[in-house]
Amino acid sequence: MADEGRTGWENERKAHFDEIVLAYDKVRPDYPDALIADLIDYIGAARGGVATEGKDVRPKPVRPLRALEIGAGTGKATARLLGAGMLVDAAELGANMCEYLGGRLRGDPNLRVINSSFEDADLGDSEYDLVAAASAFHWVDAAVGGPKAHRVLKVGGTFALLRYNVLMPGDDPLYERVMAIRWGCCGRHYGYDAGGDGGRGYPRTAVDFGAPSELRRNYGFEDMRSFGFADVRLSVYEDRPAYRADDYITLLETMADYRGLPDPIREEANGQIKDAIDEAGGSIRAGQVFQLYMGRK
Repeated sequence: MADEGRTGWENERKAHFDEIVLAYDKVRPDYPDALIADLIDYIGAARGGVATEGKDVRPKPVRPLRALEIGAGTGKATARLLGAGMLVDAAELGANMCEYLGGRLRGDPNLRVINSSFEDADLGDSEYDLVAAASAFHWVDAAVGGPKAHRVLKVGGTFALLRYNVLMPGDDPLYERVMAIRWGCCGRHYGYDAGGDGGRGYPRTAVDFGAPSELRRNYGFEDMRSFGFADVRLSVYEDRPAYRADDYITLLETMADYRGLPDPIREEANGQIKDAIDEAGGSIRAGQVFQLYMGRK
């Protein structure tokens, strides 16, 4: 029976990641070096280096910068903030995610893991130089989270929202076919138009992600300025990574709407997607765009 009127992204599903920790860490993409470099430059933390993946490039600020990360997950962004020499409080709702995060970054004295949602965490006022969320703020009640982010930041502090989204390029028949299967099965269950991208109107160019409607879809609000932030910037970074069929299906199964499908529908979609990718040579280039949306208190 279709779950009419729902999308699979309802707030009560935000804890589903705690059940798929290893799969999440394996297939979710890492944030581009250019994005991390732009973030560090914006907050004034860069001191002759960039925190590139796999390297510990620690800038030497006058004092260590304090960062709060919302929804730290398995630490894909956390490790980059620590690598930039920051003191990081990582708020994470899922107990399994917290255990994994602590194990992955075991022994780093600059990390404190907080097993709590951002909304419920007791964080004090004017405590942080940076409040960041990496593919997590869409699970926060923006009416609560936006003002709270402003409140816990020091004057001059940065609010930074990182995430990545589906990009719908028009020059890849395989990707179009696979996405049509995905949206068709989701549309059948959730009761929305199954055409193309499920009737969602996903952008086909990176610049479209700056539209107010896209900001609301991605973050739950249309403009950081509404919470009192200034010097607001949005940067985008396109990528087309290649996935083998099984890894791409695992990636889809970390998405809340896809994972929320009844088993028979999801298994049907997985079979069709695997067949499509295998017929095309065994790999698919996924269209995605990373975003860095920042403002200053």
